[in-house]
Amino acid sequence: MNRATDDTFAIRLLEFTEYRDRNKILTNFSHIDPQRVRNAFLARMRNRYGKTVEAQKVGILQGDWRAFRLWAETSPADKEIEQDFWRRFVGSSVVAP
Repeated sequence: MNRATDDTFAIRLLEFTEYRDRNKILTNFSHIDPQRVRNAFLARMRNRYGKTVEAQKVGILQGDWRAFRLWAETSPADKEIEQDFWRRFVGSSVVAP
């Protein structure tokens, strides 16, 4: 999960473990712990967009709105971290003259 180059791949991994009927490749889930996969996804989002990250250095092209939405819906604390990221990101945007 941490090595995924973009959030789209990360959220798809999560979705395919939580919604098994959508996964047509992996059919044996005996070694898959969906909660651990979800925790890895949340850790990825917190590490990529957390309060200690320099927002202007984030490669936002690797972001995914669905990943942000799911992350914000996880808990009030995660929602706050995400909102803080967007404030910092937008606040660091430079408008060309």
